[in-house]
Amino acid sequence: MRCSYCGAEFEVPENVVIAVCPYCGTSVITVTGEKVKEHYVFRLNYDFNIAFKKLLSVISKEIGVPRDLTQKISIKERRLHYIPLYIYRIEVYAVLNGKKISEEVKDIATLAVEKTPVPVPLGYKFPVRGKEYFNPEIVKKGVYYSPTLNPEKVLEKVEEEYKGKVLKEAELELGSSPLETGVKIVSKSRYLGFAIYPFWEIVYTYEKGEYRGFVDGADGIVIYSEYPKKFGKRPAILLTTLLTTSTLIGFITPLAIYRNLQAAVYGLIGGLLVSTPSLVKLLSKSFGSKGEYFLEVEKIGISEEIR
Repeated sequence: MRCSYCGAEFEVPENVVIAVCPYCGTSVITVTGEKVKEHYVFRLNYDFNIAFKKLLSVISKEIGVPRDLTQKISIKERRLHYIPLYIYRIEVYAVLNGKKISEEVKDIATLAVEKTPVPVPLGYKFPVRGKEYFNPEIVKKGVYYSPTLNPEKVLEKVEEEYKGKVLKEAELELGSSPLETGVKIVSKSRYLGFAIYPFWEIVYTYEKGEYRGFVDGADGIVIYSEYPKKFGKRPAILLTTLLTTSTLIGFITPLAIYRNLQAAVYGLIGGLLVSTPSLVKLLSKSFGSKGEYFLEVEKIGISEEIR
């Protein structure tokens, strides 16, 4: 491919939609060769040292993590990934007889690749603030990935969610099915550009084991990590306490209230059944030599507006 800005020729994989010239850093649409103007990069707000501290803070709270982890841990690799995002302005309206009934208006960012080496959780909300115009020098500081998905098709897909929302809002407003009342969906959504987003990949060792973790370089959120485990006294005590408490509550409560041995036996069985899911979860975290931490997106605790 020939760069439309500097004229240099360079190879581009077949599935890449937007390529960056390795010589001048210009972003080019592979099909037309046209220069991309709306190219951004999200600021790296967390350097490696802070990102690593955040990783340690998260995994040290997991069940079975050895107490001497921070003393015996050793960094093997560090890698900064810049994954591509498409940025859109979502404007979707439900209209009846020319009157706006409901609307969804917001800027969003979503993955511009089908697969990424970074295990981004499903439903992860990328910020739309904190971006600046792309600087070619950024590419030299990390591993850069080019967009591979068609931006128009991605917009069609993500827009469906918001169309569904305005229809539900219209139904609540009208008190009847929007389709029956002739409500129409009007879309003015548009593509704003694409950006690259930083993630730290950290590979560390503990004793003879090797472990890998990923930290959001813009927000400092740990999205995934492996960690060493040693089954000691603490998990065993937790298991025993949980099982004993659930069983006794199920047995003693009906016996004390109704003085009914049969009911108490049923309560005993019920207590065991109730505690089973918790036991399974605890056991899965307690045994084995390697554990995994997965970010639960709904528990991030940071609003999209703040991000």
